[in-house]
Amino acid sequence: MNYIRIDERLIHGQVLLKWLKKTGCRKLLIVDQSVADDPVIQSVLKMSVPDTVRAEFLTVEEGKEAIEREKEDVLILLRKLSAAETLVKSGISAGSINIGRLPYSKGKEKICDNVYVSEEEKEEMKRLLTRGIRIFVQMVPDSGAVNLTEAEIERGD
Repeated sequence: MNYIRIDERLIHGQVLLKWLKKTGCRKLLIVDQSVADDPVIQSVLKMSVPDTVRAEFLTVEEGKEAIEREKEDVLILLRKLSAAETLVKSGISAGSINIGRLPYSKGKEKICDNVYVSEEEKEEMKRLLTRGIRIFVQMVPDSGAVNLTEAEIERGD
């Protein structure tokens, strides 16, 4: 099974301590162009990953290929909604997408605690929902999940 999480922080304590345990995944696929292009950032991020977990740093195209050939459960970490939409459009199976943290920046609107999106990101979410994908906000597995609907995306918080 593919577990997809969108969080601008990518690898951090919540992922390492809570989500890996919850999913049982032994492999992280970090799909982000800027990280895939930066070996220094990769080495810093690798230092935080437990020895029992493999981590790969990939572009979206490399991520698509890696996911397609993967035989075990993987936790796919993305920084951007656009990457999730690209993967889904290319045929990657996603029953649900977990959003962790998408921070505020100019032009973004709050739709949920710790989640701010642009108009373009709202449209990406709606297209994912149209494909039957559940989108939910949940920081850690032991907190409540907030399922997003098209109306909630439009209404904001």
